[in-house]
Amino acid sequence: MSFKENQDVLSRLAEITQDFAIEEIDPVMESKIYNIESFENYSFTQKQRNNYSKIKAMQKNFLFMLALTLIAFFTACVAIFIDVVAYNMIKYKKVLIFMIENPYLGCFVWVLISVVFICCATSFGYFIAPEIDGSGIPEVKGILSGVELPKYLSMKTLICKIFGLICCSGSLSIGKEGPHVHLAAIVAYRVLKMKIFEPLKEHPGVQTRIMESSVAAGVAAVMAAPLGSVFFSMELTATFYMIHNVYLALYCGVLSAFFLQWYRLLGLTEVINSTDIPEGFNNYDLILFSLIGLASGIIGVLFTSLTKFLVISRSKKRIPWLHRRFRYAIFMTTLYSTICYVFPFMMLNAKQVFNQLFVNGDLGNTWSYFGVAGSLGVFISLKILFTATSTSVQIPGGVFLPILICGAAFGRLIHMISYSFGGIANASMYAAVAGGAFISSTCHSLSVGLIIFEMTGQIHYVVPMLLAVIISYSIGCSLGLNIYDAMIIVKKIPYLPAIRKTKLYNTSAYEIMDQPAFVLQNCTYRQLRDASFNKNAHKVAIVDENHYVLADFNIKLIQKYLMKCLDNFGDVLRKDQKADIESCIQNEKHEVKEINPNLMPVLRRFSSIDIAENFWELPVDFTDRIFKINKHPMVVQENTSLVKIHYLFLMLGLMQLYVTKEFKLVGVIYRDYFTKSNK
Repeated sequence: MSFKENQDVLSRLAEITQDFAIEEIDPVMESKIYNIESFENYSFTQKQRNNYSKIKAMQKNFLFMLALTLIAFFTACVAIFIDVVAYNMIKYKKVLIFMIENPYLGCFVWVLISVVFICCATSFGYFIAPEIDGSGIPEVKGILSGVELPKYLSMKTLICKIFGLICCSGSLSIGKEGPHVHLAAIVAYRVLKMKIFEPLKEHPGVQTRIMESSVAAGVAAVMAAPLGSVFFSMELTATFYMIHNVYLALYCGVLSAFFLQWYRLLGLTEVINSTDIPEGFNNYDLILFSLIGLASGIIGVLFTSLTKFLVISRSKKRIPWLHRRFRYAIFMTTLYSTICYVFPFMMLNAKQVFNQLFVNGDLGNTWSYFGVAGSLGVFISLKILFTATSTSVQIPGGVFLPILICGAAFGRLIHMISYSFGGIANASMYAAVAGGAFISSTCHSLSVGLIIFEMTGQIHYVVPMLLAVIISYSIGCSLGLNIYDAMIIVKKIPYLPAIRKTKLYNTSAYEIMDQPAFVLQNCTYRQLRDASFNKNAHKVAIVDENHYVLADFNIKLIQKYLMKCLDNFGDVLRKDQKADIESCIQNEKHEVKEINPNLMPVLRRFSSIDIAENFWELPVDFTDRIFKINKHPMVVQENTSLVKIHYLFLMLGLMQLYVTKEFKLVGVIYRDYFTKSNK
């Protein structure tokens, strides 16, 4: 068939469609249409299609691995930059203090420098990017579960979080693992924005897989423990984890740790040294390790509760003169810096404390201020208290290393009485086991033992470690949420947790559904405006007269559409009329003027001015591109079990799910339900 003949066929089809003269296409014409498709695709044989598919798959795999490599490299570069700058900042701060002979003047300068830096850190969050506050892990958990938080992944947030974290180092008791997880997620998001990776955007699940892998790079960039970082990232950020994503996360974590270790060979900053923990423990030691797990579980729960209480108290400003952003930050920094100056063991940074507590031998003169036992007891009490208060300050910061060294000090303290019970294990083993148990209870993580094995370079104490970690983990899970889930609840992030309560397994959709936000397919502006003020809904369903669900759209687009329609009448409306309608669109309490329904049939005969005055009775055009209609919304029957609904939310990243009875809309289930029901 020639090209001209094809054009004739297409023209004839257009005429048939416009005139509606013929209801059926004759067989000859149908065969010609089939030939048109064959003509357009004639050059692609089956073999060529297969080769093309293989080339495309190879290209996407190459881009996938290239993206992970760049993410690991840039994450390590960010970690190196923060490490070097923060280390030198603290180093020269101490040098300046030691040059001042007057102790009172030295204390004043020490506190002043810390206050200046903490003011800079909190200013970044107040004036530029509020998203940098906190560890960032709760937000990353929400993003990976399907919540849209685009501002948390912006370049502005990346830059402000880097410099905010640098300013906080040495001023308050904070860790870096949480901010680095957040930074790694931002790096992954920005890398995928590059033009070269556009083919990866064709599949939404690819971006989630890459983001999940980047979390491992963030953890490995702090602790240089690639294997432990993979499992730690799985426990921290996922309710459900795709097993085939493990090797990608491991690849990302190994590369990040490799880049980090390579730069540490240059000796530009303080590093965590591999220790020599002597082998050997007996049954008496195992009893003490069990008690350490028990005590660590209770202390971890108390720490999480204290942190949550302080964050809520500050957010509600229960002490008005103190709980304002800058006053609270300055007060806590002044108090912490003063105590650090008075007690020499508090002036040590986290890596220095780690290296001293995990060493095989006695502690140095730094810990002789109150005697070794007294200094360790004071250190544990103050460190836990100020780590909780530092977490409640609106600055970037985590809790991993501060809690780890608190546990290590607790283990050292227990070791001092172990010989009285016949124990033979070394002090460094007690420090490692207790440190892991503290983290396990606070973060609800079992992989912390693996991280400590990689950090210390030894694994022969695996039995004591697992014993204490599992006991601590069990107590922490049974008595409360981990520190990150607690912050998710405080910040009201719609994260999807695992189902904890047994009674929820016997719950059906109709027992938990709420009233849905919906509009008819032939609704008016008034009905659309009323639907926009549903505070719980994320989307609005479009239904027909029989309440069958046809489609849905984002509720945030309603005001945008109504404002566009209002602008179309800008030339015929008076300013007061336009202001009144605009106020109705944006304010729920502003009443819409009623119109006599009997007048609606004659509105079509009115002029454009008359129709503009009756703006709210105009029909909605759902074909407008603003709505971005989803023609295939997810629905379930009313007798569907909650376990299946939870799985759908989890796997599809849904924010809400429609419930139907005999295919008619009767309710909706929101993601927020799972957070509230697990409290």
